[in-house]
Amino acid sequence: MGFGNDSSGSQENINDLVRLAKIGRLYKLIKLTKLLRVLKIVKERSKLLKYVREVVKLGFGFERLVFMTIIFLLVTHIIACLWVFFASFTDEYKGTWMEGDFLERSANDKYLISFYFTVTTITTVGYGDISGSTNLEKIFCVVLMIFGVVAFGLVSGALTNILQNYDVSNA
Repeated sequence: MGFGNDSSGSQENINDLVRLAKIGRLYKLIKLTKLLRVLKIVKERSKLLKYVREVVKLGFGFERLVFMTIIFLLVTHIIACLWVFFASFTDEYKGTWMEGDFLERSANDKYLISFYFTVTTITTVGYGDISGSTNLEKIFCVVLMIFGVVAFGLVSGALTNILQNYDVSNA
């Protein structure tokens, strides 16, 4: 792979430089660390929920259900953003899930499609209309599917526990 007049060699060098230039987008990943502030809210959850419980008169089961829904939406949002982010690693989205008519869509449409994919994958429905094309996307999909199955099992168990406790308290 020299620097001679070989056009394919120079094209590879240009592609390598373009890929290297896209590493600069990794700073966006560092911005995700700001989400650690959300953990402070989780730590102070008891204070906040105690206040809400006193004002709204919610039961513990409903409180847990609302909290699980908020956590689910937050995790789904992060994963949807990562799904769009991984597609941006290739040149002009070639070979990714965004190749084709997705390129002309607005950022809001891309996010909505990504959010839709994430929800259908996590909830184990997975229609298959959107799927990973590159190796990175396929690995991400496998991890997401495993996460979805584990989360589905945990949420099913938690909901069963909530309903059982609610039933016992009403009896």
